Amino acid sequence: MLALLAAAVAVGFGQIVIPLYEHGEGPAFQSNPKSLLQLNSKSKATARLRGPIPAGKALDVLYGVVRVGNPPQEFTVAFDTASGNLVLPSSECESMACQQHRMYQEMASVTSKTVKRLDSAPGGGDNGVEKIKVSFGTGSVTARIVEDVVCLGAKSAICERADVLMAEHMDDYPFSIVPYDGVLGLGLTESSTAPAFNVLGRLSEKMKNDRFAIWLATDVDKAAGDNSELSLGDWKNERTASEFMWTSLSRETGFWEVQLEDVWVGSDATELTLPTCTAGHCYAVLDSGTTLIAGPPGEIQAIRGALGVREDCSNLAELQNLVFKINGYALSLEPKDYVLQDSSGCHAQLMEIRMPKPKGPAFLLGQIFLRKFYTVFDRDSLKIGMAVAMHASATPGETGTPPEKLFFPVSGD
Repeated sequence: MLALLAAAVAVGFGQIVIPLYEHGEGPAFQSNPKSLLQLNSKSKATARLRGPIPAGKALDVLYGVVRVGNPPQEFTVAFDTASGNLVLPSSECESMACQQHRMYQEMASVTSKTVKRLDSAPGGGDNGVEKIKVSFGTGSVTARIVEDVVCLGAKSAICERADVLMAEHMDDYPFSIVPYDGVLGLGLTESSTAPAFNVLGRLSEKMKNDRFAIWLATDVDKAAGDNSELSLGDWKNERTASEFMWTSLSRETGFWEVQLEDVWVGSDATELTLPTCTAGHCYAVLDSGTTLIAGPPGEIQAIRGALGVREDCSNLAELQNLVFKINGYALSLEPKDYVLQDSSGCHAQLMEIRMPKPKGPAFLLGQIFLRKFYTVFDRDSLKIGMAVAMHASATPGETGTPPEKLFFPVSGD
């Protein structure tokens, strides 16, 4: 299968573009993970999706290729902006979830080095080897630490040594049903078990600019041969249909998180009131590992009610935009972005999620948001840039909604 995945290609000095692939087949949507949100070794977010979401309409999960060790061992990994570790199944893992994927062979790599503990203190684990449990939103892994060379890009274009979590146990759900082998976290250093686990942090000195950008293709783009991509080192102007809006990160959580100033439906912000947001206590995580829009139950229920998507699809033509206010800008999702339509009905792609403190509560702006807005994650300035994404048109000559109707500054009150 890996032979079918095109290698990443270097584009100019200081930029590496890694193709991202999507899996739209397999188990029913309700059996697939909606979020890979990683919190810490003890806490789990709990999520609930209102549906039903039809079988066969699994939302795509983004994954690409990394190479580990020497000689390089190739793995497919989900690129997840809401976590900070590289997690791979170890050849010593007997879990069904591990056995269904490629497993890292430590003895086959001449550059591998077992790390017994995060600190120099003796003891802990088997034979003094520390075991780390990392919880994701929908499951957990128990792993030991191996230091090895990790490479990204075509022909291992950029490589650096990093600590890797080699799973000796992986929960069947979700890891036995996903098409990728592991997870590569693109979060900030605070989201990693320790700085040595943060792959992008380890690679930062080798990049001209310590930033990356994510562009997600639509079905029309993919039909034209244009796949989703992760750009390391810089962004691509040709992927934008507007100017960028830049905003600073809101808190030091390790997430790519911004202040969410308000949420509304349609053109009138008074039609939906979320007191938590207007009081300045709303936060939004830009999360490539989440497929939809997730948030605190009360707020999501209010948004769902204001949208009013009918399951029989009878009011599709009447639905209004879902608008998020960030840094004084309105960023709008159109009904075609947030409604999942199938022969069995129409459903708003919203999920209730309880994220424990201190990182929660927060909204997760997942792939349906990132597909609408080309997003740059700048580790140097600790800012996020967003612009309307450029996409191919389904009908020749059709221009769609003008970018200035989807992305514009708004007054404070």
